[in-house]
Amino acid sequence: MNQKDLEYLRKMEGEARQRAFSKEEIEHISEALRTNVDIADSTEALDLVREIMDKQSFNNNVELFHGLADEVIYHGELLGANLAVLSAKTMEMNIAAKFIDEGRYDEFQEMRDKGFDSLDEENYFHQPLIYCVRTLKGAEYLDQKGLIPEGYFTANTHDDPILLGASSEQIDFYIAHGADVNAENYNGDRVLNLMLYDSYPIEMVKKVYQAGGYFDEYFDSGRKVFDNCLIWKPIELNAKGDKAGAKNSLDAIAFLIKENLVSTEKLDLLLSSPDLFEKYPETMKELFADDKHLEEKLAKVVERRELEKQPDDLLEEKQDKINKAVRRLRGMIRPRRSFPDDDPRKEYWELKEKIKVGKTADVKTGEVRKEHKSAAQIQTEAAKRFEHRKQKGD
Repeated sequence: MNQKDLEYLRKMEGEARQRAFSKEEIEHISEALRTNVDIADSTEALDLVREIMDKQSFNNNVELFHGLADEVIYHGELLGANLAVLSAKTMEMNIAAKFIDEGRYDEFQEMRDKGFDSLDEENYFHQPLIYCVRTLKGAEYLDQKGLIPEGYFTANTHDDPILLGASSEQIDFYIAHGADVNAENYNGDRVLNLMLYDSYPIEMVKKVYQAGGYFDEYFDSGRKVFDNCLIWKPIELNAKGDKAGAKNSLDAIAFLIKENLVSTEKLDLLLSSPDLFEKYPETMKELFADDKHLEEKLAKVVERRELEKQPDDLLEEKQDKINKAVRRLRGMIRPRRSFPDDDPRKEYWELKEKIKVGKTADVKTGEVRKEHKSAAQIQTEAAKRFEHRKQKGD
């Protein structure tokens, strides 16, 4: 075991998610791996390289890891480092898909000559190569070469409907090869609902719907699509690299309304996020074309947001004004009690009307100001007078 090289691998594993490594650095990682793997050693070096490849796959050219992945597979299989082997085979699968999508068929064939199996599912995806290929041309190439498993498009053994693994340009190809537009996942959600849940591109949603995809309102996809616009953050949907986004969901909302699949009444949900009108003005203008009160609604939303930004003391002042207005209204609505002059209850109710019951301290800071002292004094005197009347038996 080479301790210096092992320390280097530890260091690089710590930096793997922070930046993309250079070709020279990856070659050094490969050398450090070779000096630290043999039957007598532990598999720490392999585990470190596995972590490096997994993290680098998000921000680096996977092609650079071709040789390193071969090294990991060779040593990992000898030492029984199964996770490292799975990671390396996943990397090789992505490299092969890159060659195919870019039309570099000779380089893909070289991988096959060295033992790469396009049907091998021993990777993190548990899927054959077609799952990683993103282009229509690439899918057609695999089909022509007989490199897609028989029954792949029609099998019901997938965790999710197979159409969710298609890219936008492959969707027609998948459907033409028998992919079920109404397939369900393990929760019973159909393809169209799942695409709407995850903000798939609108062209995919339309094609599935036009091919007979069923929109099941039971799962409330409509509300979910609106929620996507309000809480959306960029995420990677699948190995195809399709990105979700608020724009996709807004396009889906327009489509669902046009097809009478959701009510226009739900559009007001979008008013809670005025930013959408700034980011996607044309789309929002189209969605709210028939709403004559849109400007008024937006003004109220903006006003409410401004109030929320006000300091606590201003908010408390506004709340006090509201409370006083409410008390005045109650006085107008509720008739005053009337008693004869000699009725002992008259003095009680007259006294109650005069009492100003207020806060005896600031409920947030505990500070006691002039108005709080006044309220406390009034309440104390009132309590004494009520107690006195109680003892007299009135």
